[in-house]
Amino acid sequence: MADANSKWQDFPRRLLTVSIGAPKVFFLIYLGSPFYDFIVVIVGFLAGLELAHMISPSNRFWRFAIPLMLILTILPTAYGQPTIALVTNLSVLGVWVVREMLSTGKISDRDQVIYFVVSLVYVGLPLAMLLPARATLHGLWWTFALFVNNWTTDGFALIGGRFFGKTKLAPKISQAKTVEGATIGLFSGSLAGSV
Repeated sequence: MADANSKWQDFPRRLLTVSIGAPKVFFLIYLGSPFYDFIVVIVGFLAGLELAHMISPSNRFWRFAIPLMLILTILPTAYGQPTIALVTNLSVLGVWVVREMLSTGKISDRDQVIYFVVSLVYVGLPLAMLLPARATLHGLWWTFALFVNNWTTDGFALIGGRFFGKTKLAPKISQAKTVEGATIGLFSGSLAGSV
C-alpha cells in the first residue's frame, strides 16, 4: 500500500502547477505578440540551460552556447529567416571546434556535437513554429488546440502509466515511462485534438 501511495505523492504538486500555470499560458496565447513571443524565447533559453546540463554539466562553453543557439534558432526561423539561424548556429559550432582543437588538439567528445544538433532540432524548431502558428488567421484557436492536445497527451500518459503501466518504454532514458502510459496518452491526445 505504501508503494501505491508513493507512486501518487507528486500528483497534488503537479495538479497545483497545472491549475496555476495553464490559465497563465492561455492568457499569454490570447495576448499574442510580443508577450507570447517573449515567453516562447524565455522557455527556449531555459530549455537550453537544461539541455546543456544534460549534455555536459561541467562544460561552461555549452552552458552559454546552447541557450544562445536555441534563441538564434527560434527567432530567425520564426520570422522567416532560417538561413540566419543556420549560419549563426554553424558559426557557434565552428567556434567550439576551433576552441577544442586549440586546447586539446582534437575534438574530444563528438557525442556532444550530436546531442547539441539534435537539441536544436528537437527543441528549437518546434518552439520557433509556435510563433508563426499563433500569427495566422485562426492562430489563437490552433495554438489553444495545440496546447490542449499536448497537455492531454502528457497528463493521460502519466495517469495511464501509473494505473496500468507494466512495460518500460525506454528504461535507459526514463524508468517511469511505460508503453501502456504512452498508448493511453496517444489515444487521449488524439481524441482531444479531434474534439
